[in-house]
Amino acid sequence: MEPLKVITCDCGFEAVGTEDDLVVIIQAHERDTHGLEISREEVLALASPVDPGGEG
Repeated sequence: MEPLKVITCDCGFEAVGTEDDLVVIIQAHERDTHGLEISREEVLALASPVDPGGEG
């Protein structure tokens, strides 16, 4: 199973998923919400591993 990663946008939007999932989700968010185009490489550079212990 591919490890999950997380990206939190400056606007507060958060996405969790595999690298492929995040590319699709974040590219759509940036385009639809902020009017920006972002490359796969830029998306992946923003991704952090999900903490397996979670928060709370």
